[in-house]
Amino acid sequence: MFLLLRTLLWVMMAAACLIPSAPDPSVGVWTLVDGPRAKSVPRRVAVRRDGPDGWIVVTAWFPTHVERLRMRHDGQDYRVRGTPEYETVSSIRLDAQSLEAVFRKERREVRRCTWEFAADGATCSLRCTDRTAGVYRRGEVKP
Repeated sequence: MFLLLRTLLWVMMAAACLIPSAPDPSVGVWTLVDGPRAKSVPRRVAVRRDGPDGWIVVTAWFPTHVERLRMRHDGQDYRVRGTPEYETVSSIRLDAQSLEAVFRKERREVRRCTWEFAADGATCSLRCTDRTAGVYRRGEVKP
């Protein structure tokens, strides 16, 4: 009996390793389709993987304002380049379809935003504590 249970456990562990992980819903190029056309909401957001647990994010707020950062969804602060409004951003995954980002300047929280990705992967919504919001449509997907 013990041998059978041990064998069954090994088979389950091997099967779990072979099952491909679900694709990350945030990866792709996102374009604002509904929301304010102001500096408070980015017009385009491009996200691509950077290793097994990292992301490179390029955000275009308007043609002359572009932010770039490398980050993980681990709650740690990562430096943001290209904006005077905040210095770092930290992110955590709330569940499989949503994440939360906290923007800080001089270690004080300036803004907190939640991204929620639709189950079909075609759209996502952005809601922030400063009452800005937007809806984005996925463009080309870049691995």
